Amino acid sequence: MKNSCAVVALAVALTVFCPTIGSAQARGRRLLPGDVAAITARLQPIESLSATNRLRLVIGLPFRNPQALTNLLEQLYDPASPRFGRWLTPEQFNSEFGPTAEDYAKVVHFAETHGLSIIGTHSNRVLLDVIAPVADIENAFQVKLRVYQHPTERRTFYAPDKAPSVESDVPILHVSGLNDFILPHPLGLHFTGQATNLPPGVTPYNGSGPSGLYMGNDFRAAYAPGVTNTGAGQYIGIIDVGGPYYSRDVYMYETNAGLDTNIVVTNIFCTLTSYWTNGLTSGTVNEGEEVLDIDMAMSMAPGATILNYEGEAHDVFNRIASDDLAKQMTLSYGFGIDASIIQTFQEFLAQGQAMSQASGDGGADLDGGTGLTGNPYATIVGGTVLTMSGTGGAWQSDVTWSGSGGGISGYGIPDWQQGVATAQNQGSGFYRNYPDVSMPAVNIFTVYENGTIIGGTGGTSCASPLWAGFMALVNQQAASAGKPAVGFINPAIYR
Repeated sequence: MKNSCAVVALAVALTVFCPTIGSAQARGRRLLPGDVAAITARLQPIESLSATNRLRLVIGLPFRNPQALTNLLEQLYDPASPRFGRWLTPEQFNSEFGPTAEDYAKVVHFAETHGLSIIGTHSNRVLLDVIAPVADIENAFQVKLRVYQHPTERRTFYAPDKAPSVESDVPILHVSGLNDFILPHPLGLHFTGQATNLPPGVTPYNGSGPSGLYMGNDFRAAYAPGVTNTGAGQYIGIIDVGGPYYSRDVYMYETNAGLDTNIVVTNIFCTLTSYWTNGLTSGTVNEGEEVLDIDMAMSMAPGATILNYEGEAHDVFNRIASDDLAKQMTLSYGFGIDASIIQTFQEFLAQGQAMSQASGDGGADLDGGTGLTGNPYATIVGGTVLTMSGTGGAWQSDVTWSGSGGGISGYGIPDWQQGVATAQNQGSGFYRNYPDVSMPAVNIFTVYENGTIIGGTGGTSCASPLWAGFMALVNQQAASAGKPAVGFINPAIYR
């Protein structure tokens, strides 16, 4: 973990603190990172965002002792260290690294002084949720919010005309919601059961579902044959930033797949509904992603409790860290990543919580990027085409699904990939390579839209929750042996 944690922690620290040097500092203000100024600098604004529009923002505070956190993560994942696997509780983490009550009070005072109405506070003092008219937001952060034509999508977006800033003594790490350049969107999800351009001998149509679709126990038969673990005692966190879903769809999947209909699915709302607008690019609030994630996780781990965390991304991640119930979680959405989110990923690692994440369905990625799909704090899950030895049979083969996202990210290569990625296997020796593991992404049974559509689906959106379910089996085994959860699995699997 040494290299990956140090690289990202250093990048965050530099981004946050280096801009304080210069004209903003001379004016007693500090520039904030993470906006889209590099993009808007190349665009002409269409108009100003209406001053009376009300925007919801999430203000993030920085962790204390970032170097100590980097050192701790190295020790927690080093088998030779006496601290190996000795995960922190949220209370221990907050005591050592969380923002102080004094710092939180400063940010609250900043918000109230500038007309930002507080709509949500957090017990660990990492986030402050606010809402305010555009005019007050512009005044608070010394920007003008403009409307631009999106360079790659058929819509407009709003963003500041320059980097936002705050008074130098206000401990703010990042402000989310000052732009809507990237909207939440599923990283995969294709409603089709077809697989084309397959190598000879690959037959992904021998599952137990209709027309050979894979469902239910097929995944356990393929990847955990003979295993009696069901994930009992484990919680699987579903990261749902997309919106509500129909519980009937989950029930219909369970009955069609022959699963126990008493599997526990608990919905946890992390953002007040009246203040949460998901802005999905699909234009709907129930495009099937949430149900698919739940179905795949329960298929692999039918004895686990599914916790569906709904809300704005920052609120969801922070709630999962604060609850510390889910030792495995899955993410199949894409959205803008920032310093506040990266911080929470570090907390996950310190608490032994492992996140799996869909690699996306865009094929090869060779031009870097420091977004979610190259995130060095998650196990990135690609997609395969599974062949089984007949209906209800055993695993026979996996081949890479041609649509599976993967390649080289813009993050520095972590320690656990050094020496593994070489020119011979076309990996990068300098940047983080992904995905790390893969699971089926083709010809999978699904039910969505309140039971109106029943058929095949595909994409790495199927693969990531399957891996989270598999990890629930692993952590059940650890618990039965009196051991802690295995935590972030990448260092171990690359060893």
